[in-house]
Amino acid sequence: MSSNSGNSGTPESQLQQASDAFQAGDLATAQQICRHLIDNNPRNHQALMLLGLIARQSGRQDLAVHFAGQACSLSPTTVNHLHQFTRILHESGQLREAASVASRAVELAPQDLQSHCNLGLVLMDLGARKEAVGHIEKALTFDPHHDQSLTALAVLKRQLGKVDEAVSILEDLLKRHPDKAVLHSELGNALFMQGDLETAQKHLEQAIKLDPEYTEPLFSLSNLKTFTQDDDVVKNIEALAQKAEQMAPANAQSLWFTIGKAYEDVGRFDEAFEAYRKGNDIYRAAHPFDEKRNEDFVERTIRNFGPDAIKGYPDLGCLDNTTIFIVGMPRSGTTLIEQILASHSSVYGGGEQTHLNDVYNESLIPQRREALPELAARLTDAQKKEMGEEYIRRQRQLSAESRHVTDKMPSNHYLLGLIPIIVPNAKIIHCTRDPMDVCFSNYAQLFRDGQLFSYNLNDLAREYRRYERLMAHWKQVLPSGVMLDVAYEDVVSDLEQSARQLIDHCGLPWEDHCLDFHKTKRSVKTASAAQVRRPVYKSSVGRWRHFEKHLAPLADALRP
Repeated sequence: MSSNSGNSGTPESQLQQASDAFQAGDLATAQQICRHLIDNNPRNHQALMLLGLIARQSGRQDLAVHFAGQACSLSPTTVNHLHQFTRILHESGQLREAASVASRAVELAPQDLQSHCNLGLVLMDLGARKEAVGHIEKALTFDPHHDQSLTALAVLKRQLGKVDEAVSILEDLLKRHPDKAVLHSELGNALFMQGDLETAQKHLEQAIKLDPEYTEPLFSLSNLKTFTQDDDVVKNIEALAQKAEQMAPANAQSLWFTIGKAYEDVGRFDEAFEAYRKGNDIYRAAHPFDEKRNEDFVERTIRNFGPDAIKGYPDLGCLDNTTIFIVGMPRSGTTLIEQILASHSSVYGGGEQTHLNDVYNESLIPQRREALPELAARLTDAQKKEMGEEYIRRQRQLSAESRHVTDKMPSNHYLLGLIPIIVPNAKIIHCTRDPMDVCFSNYAQLFRDGQLFSYNLNDLAREYRRYERLMAHWKQVLPSGVMLDVAYEDVVSDLEQSARQLIDHCGLPWEDHCLDFHKTKRSVKTASAAQVRRPVYKSSVGRWRHFEKHLAPLADALRP
């Protein structure tokens, strides 16, 4: 195509030429034609949107957002523009903005499949999974075989713990599309949660083979295996690192965390830390941490939630003893403790549930969600009983048969004062770990959902200090015998003694199966899913020392 080929004909024909050039991969020609069209008519929203797509294809997310945003401003009711802008914002990590644009598309076209699918995808990444399921299922009412919506539904099912349903959907999709990398990747993730690590690895490796530049299966594979220096995967990710700056932020952050894990495995610790730093910086830029909110909540909790708030224990609330709470900082061993308990015949591993927070938010004071510390002491006896019964009802939906169901949401440590007044017969297990190890383990882990304090070492240190201060308060306030402290280091050095202590605290008879926790078949959703399929190991104790010279500021901030 000649350099002036797009400068003749009607604007419509020129736009078609630009679109054809874009589809053919001739971005330079497409861009030239669009620029010419905009020079003649700065309000040509179609040319502006195409410029946005060209910028996106070229790895210029900032320009993509700029041009697509202009196009939507000039033509705010063009639903296809809103679709494209949603995708661009989503890929650039601007999730709330993407949700706002996608919601506009749904309002304008409530019967449009893609509008609901796009909004569902964004809500999924925002962690609003139940809302996301609603929009994805709505999309599927228009086309039950829509591949993108079915894939999203499978991911949501996995995230919600319905792993068998996720596997079934993905296996059906793979029958139709055996060479689709994303399906192999997602099936690998689902099988990983189920504990079928060998088959999971095969699907992840197949995804990488089909699309060597697809970073998601590389990241998942890094959680499954120990890399070696001559590993082909290491060579692949090193080559991809050269392209990281042109990648969408979500892909780049996955790549850098994968590189960090690979380099750590082979002992290249300085390079590993630099890779972790890059991944953390990308994530934090797109997900700012509201530290003031956490600080304010802890201060108000300590100030307002004293012994008087627990008056009436243990005769008030719901007296059901179903739940065993497992709390602590993320990466403190909570998944290991749950796996040990879930290996007992009387215990169902419920995983990370939001039931305690949800019951508070929904049942008590939905209009004043930040008011827990001030209002907890003023709960009526009827409210305590009502909240406890509703919490237990939700726990029992996870397993109606088991005597006990665990709740392993680490952040429940913020809400421990609720437990003795709404479910006073519940047991609490508090997992502790060396502060340097637990903080670095957070920094080296891409969570994707929550834990926004973990992507900066200074934020991490201050969050740990808040956690430490709050737990010291709870130990003074909570009734004796309710909470047991369990140190990760003690568990890995003497598994049987620690396991017997756990089982005894929960009032259960000892079972030897608890020592074979790695053989227990259950879905595990957290980053520790691979580790709990292995016998206890000690290599994570003192892990931070490999990175000691990079962690001096963290050590200083954590020093008493």
